[in-house]
Amino acid sequence: MKERFAIASGNSLLPPVELCNFWEVAADPAYNVYKSFDDNLDTQLAVLTSNGQGLVELNSGKKFDLHPDSLFLFHEKDVCHYCCAGKEWNFYWFSFRTYELAGVTFEEGKSIKIGKEEQVAAEEILKLLHRDNLFYRRAASAIFAGLLNRWLANSENLSRAKYAAEIESIIDLLYQHQDGRWTVEKMASRINMSPRNFRRSFIEMTGVAPKKYYDNIRLETAYNLLPLKIYSIGQIAEMLGFSSQFHLSRMFKLRYGVPPGKLKAGDELI
Repeated sequence: MKERFAIASGNSLLPPVELCNFWEVAADPAYNVYKSFDDNLDTQLAVLTSNGQGLVELNSGKKFDLHPDSLFLFHEKDVCHYCCAGKEWNFYWFSFRTYELAGVTFEEGKSIKIGKEEQVAAEEILKLLHRDNLFYRRAASAIFAGLLNRWLANSENLSRAKYAAEIESIIDLLYQHQDGRWTVEKMASRINMSPRNFRRSFIEMTGVAPKKYYDNIRLETAYNLLPLKIYSIGQIAEMLGFSSQFHLSRMFKLRYGVPPGKLKAGDELI
């Protein structure tokens, strides 16, 4: 039997995002667009460059060089000119409305990695917007909202630590394999880092040592499984790689203040 789950640790309600239009462009040096000023525009732009070089100019005269693997956000009314600034410029252009992107600064570039999921999502968005149906349009907006939040999360992580992308990949593995197999040495070896450098970078990004982080993942899983009464404490200890039921009970009490046998459904984390 296999059971996997994830629980949001805080508010995860998506802000309303309305996708107005979408362009996928493979531009050459002749691509040169001037826009007339319209102060009534209430839309924002997300410009995602996959290859080549672009340039965006604002009404203020400020210019931005758009390079590969970058996401730039602008107020659409501020943009007066954009063009291919090299031999080619391949980019996605999203025009959208939202009023609740807390903590996001427009006109600030974010470095991201573009994967296959962006290409698949872009194709799906294009198909959905071609259909004259409210629910299809909402579905396109929902896909874009998911992409936007993923991009912002990735760019935030990459700005926090030098090896953030590598450490994120390790954290994904820690959640996938909660049987106690991961030592700090194995984590570091997986991404070709020394244990010392890995531990320092991990703490810089998460604020917690890697072993404690892994222990907390497994203890939180135990916390969520125990009230279901599907497994005994001993079974959960074995599933999560604790050396014994006593070992799990001792660490559980240190983490939550109560032994696992006293935990009731509805108790809150401390």
